[in-house]
Amino acid sequence: MKITRAKIECFRTLRDVELNFSTDEDRNLTVIRASNETGKTNLYRALGWALFGEDSLPKKGSDFRISTLDWKNTEGENTCKSTVTVWFEEEENPPSGPETKQYKMLRTTEEALNDTEVGYIRSKNAETVKLWQLTNAGNTPIDDHKSAVERFFPQGLLDIYFLNGDEMLTF
Repeated sequence: MKITRAKIECFRTLRDVELNFSTDEDRNLTVIRASNETGKTNLYRALGWALFGEDSLPKKGSDFRISTLDWKNTEGENTCKSTVTVWFEEEENPPSGPETKQYKMLRTTEEALNDTEVGYIRSKNAETVKLWQLTNAGNTPIDDHKSAVERFFPQGLLDIYFLNGDEMLTF
């Protein structure tokens, strides 16, 4: 199983980011290296959230703002929509020969910030999650996205799929 691409919109400091991950057989590791405070940890969290939902976020998402951090409802919008899309593929080896299956997963949520006397209060609407298998004949929806993702990316291996260098320093 390998992640091939990701698109992140309005997730904390990441407003509109698209990444293509290495799929080269000889160079199959993607390293993201950048200065401090440029969004590396938010990228790590966005990918985890896309695949595993709030369980992958600090404190299981409790008091964790997903929407763009500098967004305020004074911009004329009372909600902010955050979306992470992940494309991945798996290679199967049936007797007839290797076959690659491609998938697309989309997780979206909206957050509302309400101006009150005590500041802003975040209220999050229900998330939507969609998973499709991509084929030449079209996209086939997969209804049980949790079971499918657990088969592809066991949640217990989250820290192996996505390594956060800052957190590794605390070992």
